[in-house]
Amino acid sequence: MKLHFGSSLLVFTLAKFSPVHSSAPNPPVPPSPPTPPSTPPSPPSPPAPPAPPARPPPPPPPSIDVGTSAELHQVLSNISKGFSSRVLNLFAGKSYALEGSLLVHNMDLTLQSEGVGAILDAQGASRCVDIAHGGRLRLDHVHLANGIGKESGGGVLVRGGGKLNMAHSVIHDCVASGPASSGGGIAAVHTSGLVQLISTQSDGDDAILSTAFSHDGTHIVSGSRSGAITLWHAASLTKLASAYVGDWVYSVAFNSNGTQVVSGDRSGAIKVWNGASLDEVASATIDFGNVWVTSVGFSPDGTKVAVGTDGCKGWCNQNPHGHVKVLDAGLLSELASSYVSGSVQSVAFSSDGTQLVSGDSKGSVKVWDAVYYKVDRGDGTPFVIPLLTQLRSATTVSWVYSVAFSSDGTKLVSGHLHGLIKVWDAAS
Repeated sequence: MKLHFGSSLLVFTLAKFSPVHSSAPNPPVPPSPPTPPSTPPSPPSPPAPPAPPARPPPPPPPSIDVGTSAELHQVLSNISKGFSSRVLNLFAGKSYALEGSLLVHNMDLTLQSEGVGAILDAQGASRCVDIAHGGRLRLDHVHLANGIGKESGGGVLVRGGGKLNMAHSVIHDCVASGPASSGGGIAAVHTSGLVQLISTQSDGDDAILSTAFSHDGTHIVSGSRSGAITLWHAASLTKLASAYVGDWVYSVAFNSNGTQVVSGDRSGAIKVWNGASLDEVASATIDFGNVWVTSVGFSPDGTKVAVGTDGCKGWCNQNPHGHVKVLDAGLLSELASSYVSGSVQSVAFSSDGTQLVSGDSKGSVKVWDAVYYKVDRGDGTPFVIPLLTQLRSATTVSWVYSVAFSSDGTKLVSGHLHGLIKVWDAAS
């Protein structure tokens, strides 16, 4: 093609182009040959060797039975040389006199008992326990008594990384002395250690729930909310012995010659104790522990124990009930029992032991035959436990908390809610 613009001649040449898309098939592309591996394949890994057997757990620390204060002192002296771990079994109901504070330094020590527990008695000379230098102490059913800390920790001083674990234990009559004293029971000072308390009590705010004189007037026994039963010298109020039951002690009483003490507590337990040492002599649980034992007392000849119970454990205001029971004082087996439509708060024998009086939350005062029991239903069918025979009763308008016979057995006295006191003719 030729175009003329003025005198210039522009010439364009049209080139022949191939089409972009063609219907002709493309020739096949031969496959690429496989690439040889750069390195030969690794051989399979051998199986892992079996794991070594687990190392057996370390054996438990040696357990040692300790029966006397001298044995305790000797054992503690032997294990205090270098760090060691020991478990000492203390006998239930026994008191162990400490020779100064028990020093738990650079050792792992467990003191354990059972039942009413054992007592570590510092005898007022020093605090009961000093835990320091990484020492660890575990107390289980082991109680601390009569410790006096110079400034703090009459029961236990934990310091210097020491650790304390107390379970089912009581700190009793431990105080701190000095012009700036504090922390009578347990003190933890300058320590990164641990103090762990489980079911543990201190009697700083304790309440005395029951007291009784021996018949000769020389001794007093008391029962407290902390579960402590304590024997005192009547003239000086010097503490002579202690025992622990682990629950509120509602009632205590001496027998006629002072050789035994009986106690009743909130766990439903009745216990007879030696009247001089408070070592346990006999024990029984009433109605499988489903009651509170609110009142106990010996018969004049010491062969029987009268018992009053609260079957509602203080909670059923709509239908309170309880029992009056007579037990054999030696075995604490039930001789006779009768249901009462009220929580029994107090029981007492007459001076000749032939009758028994009870007072309850329904305001009733009842007199029972303490000698002759109903053994069958009148048709020859025996009762499982003989019944007490009710002789007389009277009803007032308020709870009866306390009852007693006069010494000649002709009168009764009852103490009631709202400060009321009544005197009754025992025969009518």
